[in-house]
Formats: sequence, structure tokens, C-alpha cells
Amino acid sequence: MMVHIRTPDMENSNFKNVISQFTPLLWITVVITMVILSLLLSATYYAGIHCNYHKELTSYSIQDTWLYTIGILCQKGNT
Repeated sequence: MMVHIRTPDMENSNFKNVISQFTPLLWITVVITMVILSLLLSATYYAGIHCNYHKELTSYSIQDTWLYTIGILCQKGNT
């Protein structure tokens, strides 16, 4: 018994093929969600500092929370 699998063409393998799997509305929703999560994480951190709730060395500026949010949403699941 044999199984034949065609080798994918490397010229057809580009970034557009990855993005085109989902609708533009979904991509816009993901980006808006990431921005909102970044703003909320940064705002709650600075509100906690203002209320003397915590004093940590970890920085939660807007730039840092954006990277944290991208890292969280791009993690591979365990399944």
C-alpha cells in the first residue's frame, strides 16, 4: 500500500495564504481586542500603583503590555 503526497510549491507558500484563511473582519476584531487588552492591563497596573495596592519591578507600560498581549494570543495550545 502506498500513499502519494504532492510536495507543496514554495512559490505559493507566502504570507497572503496564511492571512487569507480568515475574513478581514476577524483580523480587525483580533487587533482591536489586543489593543483593548493592552490598554486595560496597563490601566489596571497604574491604578494599582496609584492606590498603593502593589509595588512591583515589572513594567506595564503600553509598549510592554502590547508585547505581553501578542505573546499571550500567539501561544500554542496544549491540544
